[in-house]
Amino acid sequence: MNDGKLSRRSGLRMALLAVAVVGTLGLAGCGGGTETDVSTLRFANASPDTLNFRIDGASAFVGLNPYGAVTTYNDLTTGPASFASRAQSGTTDLATATANLVKDRFYTVLAYGTLGQPRMRVIEEINDRPTAGIRVRFFNAVPGSTGLNVYFTPASTSTLPPTPTFTVGAYDVAIGDFRELAELNHRIRVTAAGNS
Repeated sequence: MNDGKLSRRSGLRMALLAVAVVGTLGLAGCGGGTETDVSTLRFANASPDTLNFRIDGASAFVGLNPYGAVTTYNDLTTGPASFASRAQSGTTDLATATANLVKDRFYTVLAYGTLGQPRMRVIEEINDRPTAGIRVRFFNAVPGSTGLNVYFTPASTSTLPPTPTFTVGAYDVAIGDFRELAELNHRIRVTAAGNS
């Protein structure tokens, strides 16, 4: 895929990546240890290219695979930070983003878009436990999409319910709010808005 266009299958894989990237974080608070001014950050690649990531001009991660690869979380000093993505063998920034990282908060730096229009966004996560079950939210990372319907059903359910669990806005608009769902073995299906 070298023309920047996405197949239906690749687009759906990016939509599902959004589930993983800005989905559930049910992390318990840390006990003990020394207080330090750090936040916690990971990179996610929803683009069609293998990418290198940089923080404040220095290499941070090399060779993150396309269409769904996510790094582990790592600590980073709090305060203003700049992020950039580059092609694996490139020397020019493809997309950039900035954020003011806050102590004890979690972030995902998401690379997405097409080869011709790469994009990047810093997403702040929630790191407290949900009341019960899981907490999820969505971001539409499918270029050209006018909206998505997301269905959560029990794994054994073969038909779609009449109403989607989530309705997600158009490509590259605001991230949806977190919602809590029961902790089940969910089957997750994504359709274009208006389709089932």
